[in-house]
Amino acid sequence: LGRVVGQVGNKYIIAQKGDDMVIVDQHAAHERITYEKIRTHKIKTQPLLTPIVVNMREEDVSAIVSIADELRASGLHVDAFGDGAIAIFEKPADCEVRANGHSSQLGEKLHLKLANWACHHSVRAGQKLDMLQMDALLRDIEKTQRAGQCNHGRPVYKIIPMTEIDTWFERL
Repeated sequence: LGRVVGQVGNKYIIAQKGDDMVIVDQHAAHERITYEKIRTHKIKTQPLLTPIVVNMREEDVSAIVSIADELRASGLHVDAFGDGAIAIFEKPADCEVRANGHSSQLGEKLHLKLANWACHHSVRAGQKLDMLQMDALLRDIEKTQRAGQCNHGRPVYKIIPMTEIDTWFERL
């Protein structure tokens, strides 16, 4: 994202990348960085002593097996058990279900909790940063997945070409 030039309003980091100006929302950037670092949290699961076998039509088994990875991310480990059944090997731990509700909602509720935590534990708009802190924030956001948006969908940065800035001042 370029070389830090400074901070405006204790909210935005201004940088220069080649001939372009980059404006970074410091809170949105740090929120995305924080969220991506903590989102590796996994739902606690409880293995079953004996798998639960559920008989069903073959096409239903195929449908469930096709989303097995998504189910596992929500704490439910299932797999095909022959042609006409699935076996449930692991379920969300009771404490997760009590705290978060139905297992199909665990993933979304976990995302919301992590997103809120990241929001409240990030650099704030209005917080003065020194040049080293601003540079570290830019270097971190460059290495972060989904860096273009914060957890709430707001943009993290905008790149403004010098040619656009020149048109503002009628320099073309």
